[in-house]
Amino acid sequence: MTRPSRKNWAQWAFKIGLVLLALDALAYAGMERPLAALLAGKQRQFTATRRAWQQERVQYSALEKRNAALPRQNHQLRAFLDRHLPPRREGFSSAALLIQRLTAQSGVQLSGVSYRVDRNKGEPLDHLGLGVYVQGPFSGLLSFVHALETSHNLVVVRSFKFESGDGGVLGLRLNADLYLMP
Repeated sequence: MTRPSRKNWAQWAFKIGLVLLALDALAYAGMERPLAALLAGKQRQFTATRRAWQQERVQYSALEKRNAALPRQNHQLRAFLDRHLPPRREGFSSAALLIQRLTAQSGVQLSGVSYRVDRNKGEPLDHLGLGVYVQGPFSGLLSFVHALETSHNLVVVRSFKFESGDGGVLGLRLNADLYLMP
């Protein structure tokens, strides 16, 4: 080979090398960035999926603990209901006995009692509405209300109002609910 052809060949080889280098740079820029973005998106998706899976595991663990405790809690709930809620068929007599016992203990005079049956659908417990009017000294009225709220039965005092009673005696009008077993 002669010198001019070698020089020609070297120029061509240099040009081909530059073209290949330019094509490689274009391919790198055209492929690397989209692939890197795709890889980063897949990594974020994997991280989010893993976090969600870990949260599901924590919730599953909590549910397993709750389910393991349910028999014991169900037994405790049944025992509470048996001790503190009279059966529905004994509701009126339980309420009457409770009010008579508490008025005798607190030293107040029972002037009137009214009952109303509340039938609320969808509630787990039945309740018997009580309207009580008692008269006596202030300390006796407070003792009556406190004894009613802290009685063995599940009673919720809804409202009470002090009034002047007969002969200058203080009166108390009270509304409460006695909860009953359905």
